[in-house]
Amino acid sequence: ASKRVVLLRGPDAHLNAEVAVSGAPVVIAGQQQAEIAPGALGTGLNITSGTVYLRSLTVRNSEQIGVILDSANTTAYLRNITLRNNAKGGLLINAAHFDVRNSTLSQNGPGQTGLATWGGILILSPPATAPNTLQSISAVDNKAPGIACASAVSAQGVLATNNPVSNITDACAFTSCTAGTSGCGAP
Repeated sequence: ASKRVVLLRGPDAHLNAEVAVSGAPVVIAGQQQAEIAPGALGTGLNITSGTVYLRSLTVRNSEQIGVILDSANTTAYLRNITLRNNAKGGLLINAAHFDVRNSTLSQNGPGQTGLATWGGILILSPPATAPNTLQSISAVDNKAPGIACASAVSAQGVLATNNPVSNITDACAFTSCTAGTSGCGAP
């Protein structure tokens, strides 16, 4: 199937968006150091349905959450994404299918969603079927747990360090790789 493409070009920061996709998948790709910096306007990107590919973007300085993948009707593929300094957390995955790779989450949070306090990533109701994975992720220097999960998720090469309370909560059922080893963390 064909894909629709939205290009965001830097270096000037863009504001924010809610994305609901029907039909062909949508690629949202950054060029020339593209950034989304919503400030007080809210969440950087809220993806509520459909298949979306996010590539080569920075989402920073939201007074809310950086990116939300919100619903079982959402499938999102994130590549080379930086989520930094988002006041209520970096990436919230709420029942959505996800494949997040080569991405960095830093200085996010603390966010509070239900009973969960989190900083880098919060995964609520992870889907039982693929895609549902984290690979080559760095969750560092967040202001609450780096990665928090409601239950086990698939992960490989995830570096989580210097996050208060917990780098990765026990429910995620994976541990951080060792910094400096091949394939550990975002490139």
